[in-house]
Amino acid sequence: MSDQQHEAPQAPDAFAELRDKVRGLYEFVDARAAESVRTPQFWKSLGYAFGSAETFLDCHDIVGAVRQFEWLRNEAACWKDHPDYPVEAAR
Repeated sequence: MSDQQHEAPQAPDAFAELRDKVRGLYEFVDARAAESVRTPQFWKSLGYAFGSAETFLDCHDIVGAVRQFEWLRNEAACWKDHPDYPVEAAR
């Protein structure tokens, strides 16, 4: 038997999974907000949340990334009835 047959299955990469969720929520919020939001503070906050989440993930700071993910998830919830709402990303 080869060594590959004895290897345990790989655990999911929490950082990659969270990165995908952050990007999905960011893209959704960005698209929805482009339709109706005009305040500069919102756009700065959105950019900050996404950029910070990416930075936290790059630095393997899961707690910091989750905090930014939560902000994005809360913003996305404003459009939860939209047909493009990223249900999987919001979990």
